[in-house]
Amino acid sequence: MLSARSPSRAWLAVGAWMALTVILSTFPVDAIQPSVPDADKLGHAAVYGVLALLCARAWHRHGSSQAAAIERAMALVLVFGALME
Repeated sequence: MLSARSPSRAWLAVGAWMALTVILSTFPVDAIQPSVPDADKLGHAAVYGVLALLCARAWHRHGSSQAAAIERAMALVLVFGALME
C-alpha cells in the first residue's frame, strides 16, 4: 500500500488529474455557457494551476528542491497545455 507521503502516490494524483483534464476537454461545452466574462480562460487557469501544484508536490516528494520542483512543474504543465491545444 502506498503511504500518504509516497512519491508514487503524488505522481498517481498527477496522472489522474491529467486524465480527467483530457476526458473533460473532449466534450463540447456549448450547452454550458456561464455568464461570467472570460469564464473559459478562468477555467483553464484553474485546471492548469491545480496541475502545476500537483506536479510541484510530486517532484518535491521525489527529492527535488522546492525551486527545482516548481521549475519542473511549470515545464511539464506548459508542455501538457501545448499538447492539449
